[in-house]
Formats: sequence, C-alpha cells, structure tokens
Amino acid sequence: MRITQRQSGAITLGKMLNVAIFGVLLLIFVRLIPVYVDYFTVVSVAKSVMEDDSLLKKGRVAMRQAINQRFRINNLRSLKANEALVIRMGDKDDRIKLLLDYEVRTPLLGNLDGVLVFKREFSR
Repeated sequence: MRITQRQSGAITLGKMLNVAIFGVLLLIFVRLIPVYVDYFTVVSVAKSVMEDDSLLKKGRVAMRQAINQRFRINNLRSLKANEALVIRMGDKDDRIKLLLDYEVRTPLLGNLDGVLVFKREFSR
C-alpha cells in the first residue's frame, strides 16, 4: 500500500508575510544608516582635533572653532558642535578631554520613533 503525498512549497500568505517583514527591516535599516554615518564622522572629527598638537596648545576657543569648521566641511548640519562635543581642560594635570554626548531621534514607521544615544570620551 503506497500513499502518495504531494509536497508543496510556502503558501502565498507566508511569502507575503516574509516580504512584509523584510520590507520593514529594510526601511528601518535605511532610516538608521545616516545617523550612524554622522556618528562616525563626529568621531573622526574628534580624533583629528585631539591629534592636532597646535590646536591643543591654543586652547578651548581654537578647538571649538576647528570643530565647527570641520563640522561644516563634513556637512553635519543636523548636529550642533557645541551640543555634541564638550571640551574639558584640566587645571592641574593639563589633561584635555573631549566628551561626545548626544542623542538623535529619527522617525521609523508612522508614529514610531527611534532614539539613538551616543556617548564617547576622548582624552589626551
């Protein structure tokens, strides 16, 4: 006695569900890419400022001007340099710290927003 069963693939509803899930994930990914590109640009600006010895000797005002100029060059218009990067200069030990601390709110789907918080410290 032989029972023959026909194999069938994924049903249409399952395929549509997979496409919808993939589409939502792709949309979220596309919305978050610019935020992370800006973050990596801010990190490169902070590293370049901290590596420039002439700026470190000139003081806080020169560092702030250099950061603002590099933000403009790198087209970081949605982020203010004085809000994202805080300069701390030590009195006793001549330590200089550059604190990166900001958050970005970006729309994801409808009334659902994504909040990304970035914190990092650069010292010299």
